[in-house]
Amino acid sequence: MKFSLNVKPLKDAMDLGIISGNISKFFEKSTVVELSVTGSELQLNTQATSLLSEATIKGNNEDGGDAYAIVDCMLFKSLIGSLDSNTVTLDFQDTSVVVKSGKSKFNVPKLLTDEDDVSLDKPVSVNDLGNKFCGQLDVNVWKYIKDHQLYALASSMVYKVYTKVWVDKEQGVLTGDSENSMFTYYPKGDLQGTNLVSSTIVNLLSSLEETTKLYSVDTTTYVACMSVDSFDFRAQFTVDVDGDSRIGDYGSDMIFNMVLDDSQSEVPVSKDNMYADIKRASLFSSAFNPTITLKADDNGVYLVNDNVNCCLNSDSSDIDYELVFNVSELDTVVSHMDLSDLSMSPVVKEGEVLAIRFKSDNGFVALIGGIG
Repeated sequence: MKFSLNVKPLKDAMDLGIISGNISKFFEKSTVVELSVTGSELQLNTQATSLLSEATIKGNNEDGGDAYAIVDCMLFKSLIGSLDSNTVTLDFQDTSVVVKSGKSKFNVPKLLTDEDDVSLDKPVSVNDLGNKFCGQLDVNVWKYIKDHQLYALASSMVYKVYTKVWVDKEQGVLTGDSENSMFTYYPKGDLQGTNLVSSTIVNLLSSLEETTKLYSVDTTTYVACMSVDSFDFRAQFTVDVDGDSRIGDYGSDMIFNMVLDDSQSEVPVSKDNMYADIKRASLFSSAFNPTITLKADDNGVYLVNDNVNCCLNSDSSDIDYELVFNVSELDTVVSHMDLSDLSMSPVVKEGEVLAIRFKSDNGFVALIGGIG
């Protein structure tokens, strides 16, 4: 069975449905793409943690029949992405999908035969969404989260709740890792209520068009629908509830108490200059000496260790303190600040300096706690 279509919409649809950051060897369904042809439409289905997606593309069904295949998603995406032709033909064979481009042919092996009763889960049908529209997706919020906040998510599953993004439309967005004492805050949120969102969802929503419509199926399930000239795309995603016994409590009140703490005087610093000093300090960093100290006193604020002494601001500090950081972690925090002019202040609780708070003019805050 042969199905022909334009290459560009196929590439664009796969860019949404197949995101490398959403593929995990620990979740086998995330490593494949399901191709199915019915009439004049090719349907692409993919699946990732908490996420189901489906793209529908018009084409020419040369034989008039139906076809089905499951193939390796990255192999198929990489192959289609490398094609120079404007059109491509998918020839569904017993054990492979033959991709024909110009005079070239490529055999993409089927991972399952047509007889295998296996398929990916599908998002809710458009016909079942009815009156569940809840607004336009705020794509810019999700782009900001991806670019500036995902780095702070915990990688360890010891505290599973911190592997999620805390999102509230009214209160904003939090990410953090309690083990590394690293947190971020952005004052703009999206979605209804308070939700815990996986990075796979952020990766997708940040890639969609601003015209994307959002539907609320129930309190934890949403469907994002996007239509462009060349294809339709639909994604269903499931969020978690803060405090659920399976996930844990995010402790948002405690984190807000730190990231919004403006009780100490803020010192202006240049991100560019500070980042350059951190990069120079990293030249001297090693496994045996990976740290640097942020020191504040009457002479100003400095980055110091045995090999480095860099002045960040020469104004006298209201409070004397010394906090030790891993150079690599301080590098990560400062590099993800989005504006050149920053303010910096200590976070003081019960007379003890616990962390440093960086703030941009747009309200974005990154906080990193000292070590040792």
